[in-house]
Amino acid sequence: VFLLFQFCWSLLSLFLSLFKAMGNGESQELEEEETPILYQHGYQILKVQPNSPCDGKKIKIFFEFIIGVNGQSVDITNVDSFLDLLKKYANQPLKLTLLDCKTRHIREIDTVPSLDWGSKQHLGINIRLCSTKLATSMVWHILQVFPNSPASMAGLETNNDYIVGTPSFIFSDDEDLFTLISSSVGKPLNFFVYNHLRDDVRTVTITPNDNWGGAGCLGCDVGYGALHKLPGVSTDAYTIDSNVTLFSKQQPIAPTSEENQVNREKKEKEQ
Repeated sequence: VFLLFQFCWSLLSLFLSLFKAMGNGESQELEEEETPILYQHGYQILKVQPNSPCDGKKIKIFFEFIIGVNGQSVDITNVDSFLDLLKKYANQPLKLTLLDCKTRHIREIDTVPSLDWGSKQHLGINIRLCSTKLATSMVWHILQVFPNSPASMAGLETNNDYIVGTPSFIFSDDEDLFTLISSSVGKPLNFFVYNHLRDDVRTVTITPNDNWGGAGCLGCDVGYGALHKLPGVSTDAYTIDSNVTLFSKQQPIAPTSEENQVNREKKEKEQ
């Protein structure tokens, strides 16, 4: 009887272990609070000016974020301090650490901030402070584009295109797109549109019009939610190029306030 009980208990323990492992598989996406704090926000690159210091660096607009400068994490609490830093390094070599929030790849580029290329922007890029998670989660899939509609005139492609954002507004809710469109009838709107066949983001100008001859102001069907996620978004571990100095052993990532609290409690218990 004892041997039978021991066998049943071992079998139950094995089943519970397997069930727990299945629930914590590698394919599970990290929640926002579980990702390193350094990756959660950054300066999103929205545009790269031709012939500017950042031109030719193969920057992926909308998906790449500046998270570090010269081996130090950027100040995400004060945009002016970041711009002042660029002025400080005018006409001097500068390293930018970029995070691609779609592929979770981190790389470093070399550039020289300057005004000599013909603009008042030292790097020649348009940026904004944004959550890296919002850039891939607020997505509307173009399911069908109707002929002669505003969407058709703007060049949107059925099934291939995804509206991922707009230069003037950060989407944070599934109704934001429709609210923006309904309040802008007759006014041109610029959207960032991702095409999964070309794997690129382009800017598309659409003028909502409820008199174009069909249903809706845009003339296209869109999908949102779990069945219409952005293709190619990685949930794997972050990959970091070997030349990235921001993550060297000499410059560890500072612990969060929660980690500091845990460390203090641990020390108190040890004492």
